[in-house]
Amino acid sequence: MSLTVTSSAPAPGANSPFSISALLADANGRPMSGQAVDFKVFGAGSAHLSADRALTGASGMATVDVTNTGPGPHLVTATANDYQAHDNIVVRPPATGLSTTNAHVSGTLGTNGWYRDGAPVQLTLAATTVATDPGVITVYSINGGPVTVYTAPVTFTDGSYAVTYFSTNQAGGSEAATTIFVNVDSSAPLTQGIQATAITSVSATIAWTTNEPADSSVDYGPTTLYGTSTTPQKTLVTSQSVHITGLQSDTLYHVRVHGADVAGNPTTAPDFAFRTAAATSKPPLTPSSSIKLDGSTGYAEAADARDLNLTGDWTVEAWFKDEDPSGFNHDYVNLLNKGDRATNAEAPYFLSLGYKRLVAGLRSNWTDQTIAYDLYGGRIDPKTWHHVAASFAAKRAC
Repeated sequence: MSLTVTSSAPAPGANSPFSISALLADANGRPMSGQAVDFKVFGAGSAHLSADRALTGASGMATVDVTNTGPGPHLVTATANDYQAHDNIVVRPPATGLSTTNAHVSGTLGTNGWYRDGAPVQLTLAATTVATDPGVITVYSINGGPVTVYTAPVTFTDGSYAVTYFSTNQAGGSEAATTIFVNVDSSAPLTQGIQATAITSVSATIAWTTNEPADSSVDYGPTTLYGTSTTPQKTLVTSQSVHITGLQSDTLYHVRVHGADVAGNPTTAPDFAFRTAAATSKPPLTPSSSIKLDGSTGYAEAADARDLNLTGDWTVEAWFKDEDPSGFNHDYVNLLNKGDRATNAEAPYFLSLGYKRLVAGLRSNWTDQTIAYDLYGGRIDPKTWHHVAASFAAKRAC
């Protein structure tokens, strides 16, 4: 059987509590649970145990707390089944006139609290000594690593660091530990794969990637003087995409992309060029240029005839179905009209249907000049010819 005693390290000063743990195991090293362990403490002050006896748990461990201690050495003992083990604990005196430690980080501070390319990033620790605090030493630990005695400035490479430091004296007194954070990124982002996508006659999307998260912006223009710049996109990403507009059709454009990482290290890529698409002969109609029948008024209007591109020669193709076997034998109705015939003496274009005729005509000085197609007879009615040069086609669906 074996019995091992360990104690937690108390903080400096009188009445600093600590705990005593006893581990009981059999000859094969297996924990022994449910065993009684007797504890005693000897030392400075009037040390007090939370319990004189405790039972081991499933892990074979029994623990009690020690309070009301005084500065100086303490002997703690544990006894179980005639086996005894002990440990020595020293309660350090309170820090009286203790030195304080100042930390200074040097380097080129960039954005977001990061140090960027430039001067080396170094940490300097300096204890402010006082006469009542002889033999001061300063120690530090980086990212929870080993405690190291400070002797010279500490230099940091790229990365993120948590540095904990404090000073102690020969008497065992210690100031409270302080932790600072040092973040270093000394390398600018690398750009690659620059390309222009979704190219039209007036716009394009410039896309590229970076080897670390960065923001993005683009200079562009018809020469390497560029002339136009986009507003920087501040979100830090590795897949960049910037849309540029207001371009001229069938034109070579030069592009220069920029970015900066979390520390503000800037990067500028070499010039890149692409050509916009040629403009189409007829730009697509916008929603405001289209017309449709709404099913209630019986007609639809275009605000401007130019929206329909009715310049020069024009052709109208109409489809209709007779409701009566004898044909559309009703008064004339307009299928298409440019302008308001009721108020405009010069509404020149119209297409009408009535009395079994499809009529195309011009209107000038309140007078219609027409040519009619006899739908029933399947021919142009010679009585309606008034020297009008109009072209139309009709399809009759039966």
